[in-house]
Amino acid sequence: MSRSKDFLFFTLTDGISNDLWQSDLRTALSEQIKLPQRADSYITPYNYQGNEAYIGSTTWNLPNTLYDYNADTKQLVKSVFQIDVKYPGLKIL
Repeated sequence: MSRSKDFLFFTLTDGISNDLWQSDLRTALSEQIKLPQRADSYITPYNYQGNEAYIGSTTWNLPNTLYDYNADTKQLVKSVFQIDVKYPGLKIL
């Protein structure tokens, strides 16, 4: 669990993959954060004074991918810290 200015972030897991959730502390509403793929994921707010965070997501056949996430707008974009890696033969797995 972690928090930002107006949100509490938490994870639910099935033992393999994690689902990221956000709970708005102003309205007490919770909703799942939609990611491009189901994966082992984590969320870390940049600080407690804003509602921006970064999300790390990895699967058994994809390297770690970093995303920037804005909890207010629910905008998820590939992070400026993401370095795309290409491994030969990974697409045939």
